[in-house]
This record gives sequence, structure tokens and C-alpha cells, in this order.
Amino acid sequence: MSSELITLRLLHIISAVFMAWPLYALIVTGERGKLGPPIDRADKYMEGIVKGMTFRCYAYQAMILISGLLMAYLITQGFGVLLTNWLLATKSFLLLALVGLLSFVHLSIQPQIDTILQKGQLNPEEVTQLRTLRLKRRRMASLCLFSVLTSIILGVQVWTPFSPLITIGMIGAVGLFVWRAYVKLIPFGWI
Repeated sequence: MSSELITLRLLHIISAVFMAWPLYALIVTGERGKLGPPIDRADKYMEGIVKGMTFRCYAYQAMILISGLLMAYLITQGFGVLLTNWLLATKSFLLLALVGLLSFVHLSIQPQIDTILQKGQLNPEEVTQLRTLRLKRRRMASLCLFSVLTSIILGVQVWTPFSPLITIGMIGAVGLFVWRAYVKLIPFGWI
């Protein structure tokens, strides 16, 4: 394997690892729920962190796209493999889904949250609106986490495929883990 291909693979993997933000978003928002009713400095601080991650995520997604396309081209001398290899086609679809989910949160949900929080003291209706929007954003983070972990499982198999049962089992385990992280705090990592 050429040094260029190894470098691209490393950049691709590192970018995927940095896409772990959806898990941390679930953890942060779950911990925030223990604090009680909004609004205080903790809310504004947490929202600043969440909002700041958007552009980092776009940068990681761009690196994944660029490095993935370059690897596909270097290995096969074309991009047709992205359509003929089901693993790469699915990874490509999941990357587009991630971009779409992130854009939906950034362009639709987050501005509504920011508008509510700028008001300062909130009435009960605004508190309910804020909780609803945060829950919707939390659901999006769950979908993103599932997509990222599924992409990693599929990416590992591009060069050495697993049996379909192992792949299905691993994706099922990812689904269970994401569901657990969504509904309950996970104080000990996987546990």
C-alpha cells in the first residue's frame, strides 16, 4: 500500500473518530436535564458549546468526504466503486444523511433555541418550547451517533468484509447502545 493511501486512510479514520460529538451531545444534554428548569448561565454555556461544534462537524465531514473520494480514486482509478460497492454506497449515503441532520439542527432547531434563550426570563410556555426543541435536537444527535458508528462498522469492512450476520449483529448492538445513551445517562462508557 502506498504512503499516500496510508495517509489518506489515517486522515479518514481520525476524522471519523472526531465525529464522536453526537455521543457527547447526548451526555451533555442528559446531564443538563438533571439541573432542573432553565434558564441560567449553565444553559447559555452549554448552548455555546453545542452551537460551536457545528462547524467542527462540517470540517470533519468534509475531511471524511475528501479522503474517502481520494482513496476510492487511488485504489480503483475512478469513483464508480462508490455505486457498485454496497459498503461504500451505504457509507456515502450515511455521510450525506449526517450532513443533512447537522444542517437541519443548525439551520432550524438551534436558531429557535437561541431566540428563546435570548429573552432571559422565560414564561412556562417558552420553557415547554425550549424543552421540546432540545428533545428534538437530542433525537437528531441519536440519529447522528447511529450513522457515525454504522459508518465506522461498514468502513472497517471495505477491505476485509465480515459475514452479514456479524455486520447485522454489530449494527444491532450500535442501535441498542444509541438507544440506551438516548434514554439514560451512561456514566461508565459502554455500561
